This record gives sequence, C-alpha cells and structure tokens, in this order.
Amino acid sequence: MKFKTIILSLILLCISSSLSAQVSLSKVDSVLKSLYRFDFEGANHQIEAIDSIANPSLFNFLKSHYYRWYMMPIHEQSDQIIERYQDYLSGVEDIKHEDLLKDLNYSEINSTLLKAEYHYNKGNYYRAFKYGNDIYEIVSDHLEQEPELSEIKFLSGLYHFYYHYYKEQKPAFFAFSWIFKEGDKDTGLKWLEEVAQEESFVQTEANIYLAHIYLRIEDEPEKARQYVEWLNAQYPNNLKFYELYIETHLALDDFSPELKLMINKLLSSDKVYFQKYGKAYEAVLYAKIEAEETDKIKAIERAKMFISSFGKANHLMSLLLFQQYLMTGEEDWKDYRVYEYKLTSID
Repeated sequence: MKFKTIILSLILLCISSSLSAQVSLSKVDSVLKSLYRFDFEGANHQIEAIDSIANPSLFNFLKSHYYRWYMMPIHEQSDQIIERYQDYLSGVEDIKHEDLLKDLNYSEINSTLLKAEYHYNKGNYYRAFKYGNDIYEIVSDHLEQEPELSEIKFLSGLYHFYYHYYKEQKPAFFAFSWIFKEGDKDTGLKWLEEVAQEESFVQTEANIYLAHIYLRIEDEPEKARQYVEWLNAQYPNNLKFYELYIETHLALDDFSPELKLMINKLLSSDKVYFQKYGKAYEAVLYAKIEAEETDKIKAIERAKMFISSFGKANHLMSLLLFQQYLMTGEEDWKDYRVYEYKLTSID
C-alpha cells in the first residue's frame, strides 16, 4: 500500500490540472475561458452570480479554480488562503462508487484530482491515495481502447505518458509496478495530441501538457513550439503561458521582438511570482545576445539575487546558473538542475 500510494501520488501530481466539468456547460466554459484570459474580475463576477445554495457543487468547483489561477501558485499562499481553497474543494461532491459504472460528472473527477494534489502537498498521503484511487479506477478501464470522450482520453493519455516517465525516473518504486496497469508512452502522446486538436473543455490543458512534455521532458522544443504558439494565440494575456512560450523560443535561439514584450509584461506584473520569471528571462536573453561578457555575468548575478530574495525557485536558478556556467565554467548549476532540456543541460 505504501508504494502504491507514493507512485499514484507522483502520477497524480502531473494530471491534477484543470479537467473540466460537464455540468452547466456554458457557464463552466465561460468561466474557464475568462480564467485562461486572466480576466479574474470577469470570472469571479460570473461565479458570484451562481446560486451557491441551489448549485453548491458547481459554485465551489468554479471557485476552487478561480483561487488556483488567481492565487498562483496556490501551494505557496498563506495558511488562510490555502484553507479557503480547501473549503471550496470540499464543497464539491465526491465521486461515488456507483458513478464509476455510469455517466461521470467531470467536475467531480477534476475536483478529486485537486483534492489528491492538495492532500499530497500537505503530507496527508493516505487521503491523497484515497482520492487518487478513485481516479485510477476510472483511468484503468480506458487504457486499452481509445476513449470516445475527450476528457477521458486526456486523462488516460496523461496516465500512459507519466506511467512510462516515472517508471524510468523512479525504477526502485516501479519494482512494484505490477499493482498498476501498464502505460505506453507513444499511446499517451498520440491521445494527447489528438485532444489538443479537438474542441473540448480539455483542449487547452492538452496543449499546456504537450508544451511542457516536449520542452522539458522530451527535449524537443521544435515540437513544443506549435503548442506554445497555440496557447499564446488563444490567450495572449495569460502570463503563465508566457513561461512556456519564452523558454521554448530561447531553447530554439529564436529571439523575436515578441519575447522582449512578454518579458516586460512579466516584469511589470504586480505579483512577485511573475516578476521573478521576468528577471530570469531578461538575464538569460541578455546573455544569449551580443554583449560584453562582464555585463552578461552582472545581469545573471542581479537576477539570481532578486529571485533568491523571494524564496525557492530552483527552475529559474537552474536557467541562470547554466548560462553562467557557459561563460565561466562554474558548475554550481548542477545543484539546481530541475529539467533535462536544452536550457539546462550541457548536451
């Protein structure tokens, strides 16, 4: 049970994003699109218009998503905000066992994933496993034949890919992999790519995951390009999507003027979270273009100092330290390496 809890929790951390509801479709679609557009005032206005007494599960489902996007990253917020987020999650009805055998409510599926993620981050592994096991029961029935519903195909595709990924990354844990159904990487990528082309609630999420996978795991930024550009075209004001767009183009040595505009928007954000990304990208871009070597190093050092003054940011530090390594040969960057991809590897 212990090993199953650990592995299932690891997989869930990668599939606990915004799998959306199939209830009140127009309302859910409208709110989620507002969140993706970073129109938080508009999204909250729509949510507050819902009768929370008559439709408590829908109200709490949308409110939890609002908090997860507006208070990004939610796990780094104050205890008061995290507790409020947990209250909204708790207000969404749990999956019932009989639901697994009939029509599924995707708000319940999504919220179950978020509950598993929440309890995992809090160290409550047993409760994380409890929620995760409900999702596994759903996914395990849709791994051999391609699911018809985009939402289930998305979830099953993620399971296929991340099963393979963690089996390679955590071989000691996967000595116990007989307790799970086998996942297939190629099937997972194929299904995700199909969902990314289909109009559904999870189309945006499929594009996010494919951009992340091809950039940071598969080390194929050229393949990531089409997904980050789709996200940017659909939601040009989403600062979070700038992260994947900028890093993909930096990895391709594509220094278009648009990168600088995006970096400036990150720097001018009122949230330190985005300012840190802006500082790091500004320094990396500067180090990659023509400039005096000493000036490049100074820019890297200033960005490192700014980022480190606001807590942990290993991914951003790895970007900065690797650029510094290219100029100085100092290998401190290896202590911060988070992803194996072009910006943070020496291959």
